[in-house]
Amino acid sequence: MVLMGLKRIFRYPWGLLMSLVIDPFILILNIFLFKTLFSYSGKADIAGYSLEAMIWYYACVQFIWYWIWNFTDRNVGQRIISGDFTLDLIRPVSLFTFELSRAVSLRLSGIVFEFIPSIILYSIFVPYPLMSFATIFQFCISAGIAFFMFYAMNFFIGLLGNYLQNTDALQAVKHIIIATLGGSLIPLEFFPDALTNVLIRLPFASLFHWPLRFFLGMGNGWGEFLTQSVTSLCWLGVFLLINVLLWKRAVRRFAGFGG
Repeated sequence: MVLMGLKRIFRYPWGLLMSLVIDPFILILNIFLFKTLFSYSGKADIAGYSLEAMIWYYACVQFIWYWIWNFTDRNVGQRIISGDFTLDLIRPVSLFTFELSRAVSLRLSGIVFEFIPSIILYSIFVPYPLMSFATIFQFCISAGIAFFMFYAMNFFIGLLGNYLQNTDALQAVKHIIIATLGGSLIPLEFFPDALTNVLIRLPFASLFHWPLRFFLGMGNGWGEFLTQSVTSLCWLGVFLLINVLLWKRAVRRFAGFGG
């Protein structure tokens, strides 16, 4: 199923290549924005972030989206609300596996067409001295875990279509929560220390904060990387368990009458 998805995407790759046009504009905007900010503040770093680190921080936010983005919440929610969920119950594979294969094929193409060209582009124009093979490896592992966690979150939201007539509002709330509590809107270090210590232990931090921290070389060595990876996998297990329980209730609750 992943191979079928890749074949479909590679027949129409131009949409993915749009990032080669958009990313340079984002890069230029970030350079001007943060140069002005640092010049105005008169500081060499802000909350531990240098000028280069701040530019790369928001570049990496986009890089993570290239790794984790999928439409599972929308797909599952629409299928339940429209009644197409009936067909999913008689597939030879589960809906969870089917949607996961679609998400994997979409993100594999995103890594090839979006992530790799973008990281090369940024490395040419804004070299980052702390980036190394070790930091990229840690980023890829943590971003891979973030992909499965984001998928599990989206599948959960999609299943809530059994209880809601429309999941669009819930999807919007999800993005607001992730942006605020996960660190994609602003670095979590910018919050008060007491609040930061709480936020970095929530599952949302595994989506952005920790992959960003490892990529920027701001982690405390391999020990922190391994500890956080295990913690993220534990949170992933929690979301998977929630999906299993909700799936059983969704199958019992769902009723399709055709139309």
